[in-house]
Amino acid sequence: MGGDKKRPGPANRHRRQTLRPDPDRIPNTGPAAVVWKAGFSGGWDTIIVGDAAQKTELAKDEAGAVFSFVRLKVEPGRTVSAAAGHKT
Repeated sequence: MGGDKKRPGPANRHRRQTLRPDPDRIPNTGPAAVVWKAGFSGGWDTIIVGDAAQKTELAKDEAGAVFSFVRLKVEPGRTVSAAAGHKT
């Protein structure tokens, strides 16, 4: 009968990490403010939001990998960008 078929997987499942990850952004197109937990893999002292550096919180995911994050309020009709700041 048929041979083994490979299942397609996510193309960027194991993307290489860079020293400074690309910025992330979130638009809020809804009617109410939302809180965005903006995060990056690894231990970062700060995350840059607009022109300001914000001190991060550190946590671990299910696999035990450390990530850094900040919580940002995004008002309706606004777009907020966050980028990794300084590495610990």
